[in-house]
Amino acid sequence: MGQARRGQHSPWSALLSHVCGILAVVVVFGLPLALQRFWPVLTYGVLKIVASAARPRSCFCPVDADGTRARRRDAIVLLVQKKRWTKLMNSLADLQAHFNACFRKDVLLFHNGDFTVADQTEVKKHYPLVQFHYLADGGKYWKVPPGLENRSAWGSTKGYSAGYRHMTRFHYKMVFEYLEERGYDWFMRLDDDSFILSCIEYDVFQFMEDNDHLYAWRLAQLEYRDFAKLLPEMADAHMRRIGAPMSHEMHSHYDGGQLSTASWDRWTYYNNFMVTRISWWRSRGIQQWLEMVDTSGIAYLSRVGDAPIQTFTRMMFM
Repeated sequence: MGQARRGQHSPWSALLSHVCGILAVVVVFGLPLALQRFWPVLTYGVLKIVASAARPRSCFCPVDADGTRARRRDAIVLLVQKKRWTKLMNSLADLQAHFNACFRKDVLLFHNGDFTVADQTEVKKHYPLVQFHYLADGGKYWKVPPGLENRSAWGSTKGYSAGYRHMTRFHYKMVFEYLEERGYDWFMRLDDDSFILSCIEYDVFQFMEDNDHLYAWRLAQLEYRDFAKLLPEMADAHMRRIGAPMSHEMHSHYDGGQLSTASWDRWTYYNNFMVTRISWWRSRGIQQWLEMVDTSGIAYLSRVGDAPIQTFTRMMFM
C-alpha cells in the first residue's frame, strides 16, 4: 500500500521530472540573459584586478614637467567623506604615484566638516599638495537655490538627501565659481573611488590647453530617464529663446521631432572623472543657462543629476 508498482512512476517522481525539465529550460534560455546582464560587471572586475596587480610603483617624469608653473593654474578636485577614508587614501595614493608626483597639481578635498584637524594633518603628511576646503551647510556653495527652501515641494527624498542635492548643485554650478575666485584655470574632478592605475606621463591640463580642448571625459553612460526629467525640454526651449541652432551632436541623441525627456536617448557623460576649462563654464551664455537651471530647481524638485545637466550644457554650447 502506498508503493508504486514495478514499471510505474510515483506522482512525486513525475513532479520531480517536470521540475527538472522546467529548470533545464530556464538554464538554457536564461543563461544568455544572465550573461548579458552580468558579463560587464564580471569583466570589469577581472580587468580591475589585473590592472591593480600590474600597476607600476612609480612613473617616469618627463624632463619638461614644470609643476611649479602649472600648479598655480590647475586643480584636482574631490568631494569627500570621512566614512570612506580607506577608498580616499587609496585613490590619493594612485593619483600621487601615477601622475601628481611628476606634475604636482593642487589637490582640493571638499568636505562638510567631518574631517578633524588631526585627520587633515594625517592626510597632508602623506600628500603635501592636498588642501582641505570646508563647505559649510547653508553657506554660499552648499545650500538650496533661492525660493526652494520649502522641502515639501521636493521630489522623493528616499536615498537622495538634501546633502546629495547640494552636491549635485555644487558640481553643475558652484564649483566653477569657487575655483575661478581662487585663480584656477583648469580642474579635474575625481571621486574617492576613482583610481588611476597606470602612469600618465604627460600634463593632462597642458595637453588640453595646447590642443584647444575644453572638456574631456572618461566614458559615457545611459542615465536613468527620471534623473533628467524635464531637462531636455528646458534645453530645447532655451535654444529657441536665444535663437541658437541645435547642434549636430544634440540632434544625434534624440529620436526626431522635438527634444523631450521621452525622445532623448539618455546618453550622458560620466562626469565623476573629467577635466575642463573653468572660464568656459563662467562665460556669460553658459552662466545664463545654468542660472535658469538653478532657478528652476529641477535638481531639488525632480532629482535631476549633475551629469545630465553638464552633458546638455556641453552639447548645447561647445
